Amino acid sequence: MGMQITNLSEVEHMFRLVDKEVNEETRRVFKEYVTKIHKTAREFAPVDEYRLERAIKVEPMRSNQYSMKAIISVGGVIDGRLVDEYATIVHEYQWHKRGPKTRAKSNRAGPRYMTRAVKEHEKDMIRELGAAMSKGISRAVSRSGVNRKKRRRSR
Repeated sequence: MGMQITNLSEVEHMFRLVDKEVNEETRRVFKEYVTKIHKTAREFAPVDEYRLERAIKVEPMRSNQYSMKAIISVGGVIDGRLVDEYATIVHEYQWHKRGPKTRAKSNRAGPRYMTRAVKEHEKDMIRELGAAMSKGISRAVSRSGVNRKKRRRSR
């Protein structure tokens, strides 16, 4: 791919567009996968009287121009019970037995539900974030006009 630079302001404009387009695309994909991980964690959570599915929450996304952060947490007070310690024990220790409600829910519900939910989507998320970056760059370059051939004025 060749590029002819006739004016540095075109290049500056292209880089500004690349920054904007890549940020928009990656934020969209990131939000999509945060939602998928949250849903999967609820599917994988054991079923019991503490209602762990309802205790899994997504805190509002934090971001600045070049970073994004999402926190999916388990805990808080659900139906008058503090489930923090219970959620940690159920998540971290695989020795506990899956109860009848958990077994009835699915064969994937059980211990390490948060870790498994992230691992379920990790590779796809990384691949799609890379694709989103490429898409943002391509769209920005095409919108910037840097690679467009210049028309010659006829005399």
